[in-house]
Amino acid sequence: MEKVGKSKHRNDCMICGQELIYFEDYKDLECMYCHNIFKSNVTCLEGHYVCDACHSLDAIGLIENYCRETDKTNPMEMAIELMKSPSINMHGPEHHFLVPAVLL
Repeated sequence: MEKVGKSKHRNDCMICGQELIYFEDYKDLECMYCHNIFKSNVTCLEGHYVCDACHSLDAIGLIENYCRETDKTNPMEMAIELMKSPSINMHGPEHHFLVPAVLL
């Protein structure tokens, strides 16, 4: 599990850094960010799955997509889940957008 800085995982799961597991068969998996269901054959040991679209989004795109699609209503829970993404830098300006987005 290699990290870049203190929060970005360069290898394996982009949420927790755990090893990725590849299955023989595809199954329905829910993206951790957009909550859409996709057919995939890979998760991490913790069961995290991130779709290709969310995996490649920049911070603002990820925040917008997550807030539009989530069924969560607790702003703290939403912010913490978003901050697990390597797109959200610990000291980056995206926090100025993240806070009002999860409150609305």
